[in-house]
Amino acid sequence: MLRLRAVSLLAACSLVVAGAGVPSATAAPGPLGSSAAAEDEWVPTPRPERAPQPWPVLTPEPTPTPSPRPVPTSSPVGVWGAGEGEQPLIHIHADGTLGGNDGCNAFGTTWRESGDNSIIIETDEWISTMRYCGWEWFPAARSGKVDGDVMTFSDESGKVIGTLTRQVTETRS
Repeated sequence: MLRLRAVSLLAACSLVVAGAGVPSATAAPGPLGSSAAAEDEWVPTPRPERAPQPWPVLTPEPTPTPSPRPVPTSSPVGVWGAGEGEQPLIHIHADGTLGGNDGCNAFGTTWRESGDNSIIIETDEWISTMRYCGWEWFPAARSGKVDGDVMTFSDESGKVIGTLTRQVTETRS
């Protein structure tokens, strides 16, 4: 029954959309409610004064994003570099990974905290491109120590081999 109603409604809508007319209001009714005028005498359906307005687009209200907590300045997490747009550039992530580019080779490895604002750079997970461009200091780095917005990197013997400044502070969620 529902399907029959839907088909009837669809047929009625098709006639209206196709511009079918309606019987003249001035035609006199005949037997059984039919028009006394000829059956082919139809008056077109009047057109609306203005086009129908489209349905409004309903969009949900945006949910506010909670403000991220800033990473403490003593944290190694962040982007460290020689200066804006300069190399080397190192991204140290909160998940224990780091990656960057020393101006010649791209690299990545893992790190762990060692206390006193220091990190140990793991070399057994080291990956890198192998272009030869002269001496790049970061592959020799085995530790880093944060002092404000400066991180000092040292080699295996503890000798300082480079320093980078915090470029962009990442946030932890």
